[in-house]
Amino acid sequence: MNFYYCTIDYTFIDCARKKCMNMRDTQRCLADCLKGEVVQVSRFTGGRMVESRLRSMGLTVGNSMTVLNNAGPFIVAMGTSRIVLGAGLAEKITVTTG
Repeated sequence: MNFYYCTIDYTFIDCARKKCMNMRDTQRCLADCLKGEVVQVSRFTGGRMVESRLRSMGLTVGNSMTVLNNAGPFIVAMGTSRIVLGAGLAEKITVTTG
């Protein structure tokens, strides 16, 4: 039985991983955002009824908002308006940061 010793160059793998992490998408649901974070709405998930409800509250794709509270009811600020969302609706709003 022959044994072969092989080495792997982890420098290349780490470099590729860092490049991939820098290029990754910054989209996530609003429920994952931290207090004080400024985010932009990218899409709604959950169907026409959810989208209709959120639009009636004044939320549309492209809006920029600041997360004021992320524990319990989600409170977001859009300009001078404050919108309170439940956890279920917050999970159906996909936002981008930065």
